[in-house]
Formats: sequence, structure tokens, C-alpha cells
Amino acid sequence: SSTSVSPSPTTKPFTSLTSPHIFTSTLLYSSLTNTATTTPVVTSSSLSTKPTRISSSTSPITKSVWTTSQKEADSLVTRLSSPGVKTSSRETAAIIGVGVAGTVLGITAILVLVVLIYIIKRRYIKSCRSQSRINNNFPLQELTLIHDTDTEASVPHSPGIPRNEANIMTAESGLDDLGGIENDNIEHLKTDLDRKGMIVPKQLLELSSVVGQGESGLVYRGYINYASGKKIVAVKTCKALSWASDMERLMKEVSVMFSFRHCNIMPLIGVCFDKGAPLIIMPFMTGGTVLEYVRRHKESLHCTSTSEVKTAMNTCLGMCLQISKGMAYLTDQRFVHRDLAARNCMIDRNGVVKVADFGLTEDVYNTKYLSVEVSEERLPIRWMAPESIESNMFNEKTDVWSYGVTCWEIFTCGGVPYAGIHPMIVLREVRSGKRLERPSNLACCDEIWDMMESCWAGHPIQRPKFVSLTKLSSGLLEKHSDYTKLTHVII
Repeated sequence: SSTSVSPSPTTKPFTSLTSPHIFTSTLLYSSLTNTATTTPVVTSSSLSTKPTRISSSTSPITKSVWTTSQKEADSLVTRLSSPGVKTSSRETAAIIGVGVAGTVLGITAILVLVVLIYIIKRRYIKSCRSQSRINNNFPLQELTLIHDTDTEASVPHSPGIPRNEANIMTAESGLDDLGGIENDNIEHLKTDLDRKGMIVPKQLLELSSVVGQGESGLVYRGYINYASGKKIVAVKTCKALSWASDMERLMKEVSVMFSFRHCNIMPLIGVCFDKGAPLIIMPFMTGGTVLEYVRRHKESLHCTSTSEVKTAMNTCLGMCLQISKGMAYLTDQRFVHRDLAARNCMIDRNGVVKVADFGLTEDVYNTKYLSVEVSEERLPIRWMAPESIESNMFNEKTDVWSYGVTCWEIFTCGGVPYAGIHPMIVLREVRSGKRLERPSNLACCDEIWDMMESCWAGHPIQRPKFVSLTKLSSGLLEKHSDYTKLTHVII
């Protein structure tokens, strides 16, 4: 607020201390003193020639400069306040310069502050996106959780997940909320899925124990309570959704996969939304994964003598044949798997191999097989074609490369590709032309090994198509012996 000063006999009264001269002189006074003290408020007492007290801790040089600057500023204030006294152009320029400098500094400080706030906010948002998006809008208590001990022993169990903890589901288990991801397209897609009979209400769904875990989420054993009775199912969570575009892509893929009809492709029963991230519902595969199967039967499948070769070859090559049939079907449907491996192929109770985890694993991979991050995505480098790693290129020929590695896993009875070698060294070795070593299993004959090697041709165009691989595998089975079904071993 303005302060009035009583008029003296020799000077005219001040109408207000907010006049331009007094304001600019105050700025000049502050700039000349160059101290860390607060800006003085101009009052009638501040116009006196009595110097302001200086701290005793101030150095002699600082005191001298400060006192001199104060006297100059006081002199200028006195001259400006005297009637009829005009300032020189030099003094006016100095005053204007100080005012402009102060304004520029103020604007600069504001801009710097805005930029800092923007950077901090952007980093915070990025950090939030990298974490699991858990939200209480989809509490797990809304789903019926059961502890089924009757069939516990018959269900394949994933290593590393204690059975006594499998039935304990918390918010960190992987059932994520969409965080408000909704738009007109998503609602339209939901309506389309509902029209096709694909949406399973959560009231009909029961979740039991965790039977699998990966980067893309958890897999639960569960049940759908139909009017005719319970149906055992596998329920897969999806925790990689953070944007509406991700949700739309997933729903479109689910719609396409629901139409797949092939004995070697994992069928899709439905999907559950209900305020949360989608739960993908599939048939429960009591035979477990191909990887688990070959490791479990390593003693009978890994041959060291010629007398055991026939049965082992039929079993291993039979699995490779079924996988190639499923992949040929996906290719015909213009679908790329992107993560083909023995861990992503399932076996049902009748010994039929079914390719699974296609489409839903586009940008997310199982951490168990990864030890390097590329472009913030975790990649299964040991199974990937070089062009997929270097150029993010995925097509039938890159799936063929992964198929060759999958066949290698089968004939090594669950061996880890390039075991003990860092993934980036693997990439360098593959670039130089080195490949996996031939399995020591006698069941892997020359023709089967040649088939594997053809899948790892350096140039994609030189790799066979899945149709050709299916014909080759089928011919080899007919040539060597009758095909022994996996049912004879599993059941």
C-alpha cells in the first residue's frame, strides 16, 4: 500500500511512494547493495542519510563496498525526490536498464521453473507406466477364490511357485485394473465379443491355484460354473495394458483367435472383463507344457543306444510335426506367433500338442528365459532370429527360426539354448554364422538335424515354410517307423 509523507516547508508533499522514480530507485538501491538481504521497503525513514546497520560478521571489504553503494543510492534517491531536479540521460538509461534486467531475470526464472516442472512430471508419468498398474477398482475379493485339494496332485505345477502359496492371491498377483481405459471403440468391441458369446461373467468364474507365471502375467487353474456343471479352465492375466490402444489391440486379437479351429492350436473359451484387465480363459491342459513333458520323460526320450531310438524318435518328431501343423495354420490365418518355444506349447489329456500364447505375447516375454533388456522390452534372444532382434521384424520366417530352436529343445529333452552364454554374446555368435550344437540324443538322426539347421539359415528367404516343414516331418515319421502317440506315455 502507498505511504504518505508529511510535507516540509522546503519541499512539495509526496502524493505517493509508488511513483516511477521512487520504485526504480529502490530497484537500483537493491542492485547496488548486492546483498542477500530482503528488498527494503521505502518509507519516510528510509529517505534519511542514516546508514543501515551492517552485520558484524561482514568482511571489511564487503562493508566498504556496501557503504559506498548505499551512499550512492541514497544520493540518487534524494536527487530524484527533490522538485525540479531532472535526471540525466545516463542516469535514466541506468534506471531503465536495471528495470529491464530485473524483468528479464524474472521471466527467465519462471520459464526455468516451468521446464523443471514439466521434466519432473514427465519422468513421474514414465515411471508409473513402467510399474504394474494395480487398482482397487477390481478387488480380487470380487472373484470367487477356492482351494481345491482334490485335484492338486494331478495338476502340473510350475517350478518356483510353492504350492502352499499358490492359493494366496493378493493385489500383486497380476490381476490389474485398466485404470479407466475406456472409449467408444472399446465399448463397440466389447459389444461385438458379447454378441459372439465370448464374454464370461465374473460371477461364473472361480479361480484356484497359480499354475504358471511369466512376464505377461499369471496363469490360474479355475472353473466356469455352467448350468450343467463345472468346467476346469486355465485363466491367464494380462498386465501389460496401459493405453486404450493396447486394450483395443488385445480385444481384436481375442476376437480373431476365437475363430481359430485347429486341433494343434489352443482354443479360446472366452474373456472376462468386468472393470478389470481382461482375463483370458482357455481349456486346462493336464499334460502341461512340451518343455515340462520332455524333461519329465528325459530318461526314456534321450537315447544312448540304438535299441531305444525308434520310440524316442517317434515321440519327439511327433511333437515337432504337431507344432509345425499348428504354425502352418496360424501362417495361413496371417498370424505371427513371435514367441514360439517349447514352454509355449501345451499337451492335452489325449496327448495332442497345441500351440499356445500366440498374439497375447506381442511385446511381453517370459522373464525366466531372459537376461537382457533391449529398448526397454525383455526379449527371448536365444529363440529369436537375428533380424527380429536387430530390426524388430517378425514374420513366418522368424517364427521358423524359433521353430528350429523348439525342435532342438525337444530332442535335447529340455536343454537351454546356448546355456551359460550371455544373450548379447549369443547374438554376436549367431551373426558370425555359429549355431546350436547337434543334440547328443541318438534319436536326432541326420535328416532331423538337417531340418533344424535349415530353419537357421542366415537369410530369411532360405528358410523353409511351415507347410514344407510339415511335409518333411510327416515323411520322416513314415520312413522310420509308425508314429507313437504321446497318449501312450501320458495316460
